[in-house]
Amino acid sequence: MRTKQHKIFLLDDDEKLTSILKKILEAAGYNFKSFDSIDVIKATLKNELPDLLIVEPMMDGNSGLFKSASPDYTFI
Repeated sequence: MRTKQHKIFLLDDDEKLTSILKKILEAAGYNFKSFDSIDVIKATLKNELPDLLIVEPMMDGNSGLFKSASPDYTFI
């Protein structure tokens, strides 16, 4: 059993995908938060950092958004 509940953020505007991932990841014991707005996730990231950030690369306004967000992130 995990001692730390890992935090996963998802930026995606596909409600069906978000709902499916939420069920799967929360059932596996992860702390999951989804965002459908770039502005909202940017504000959240100023105060709270996830262990994993999943970003829909084709979302409007997302071009290069996170490339300079933090030197602590690895982008794949």
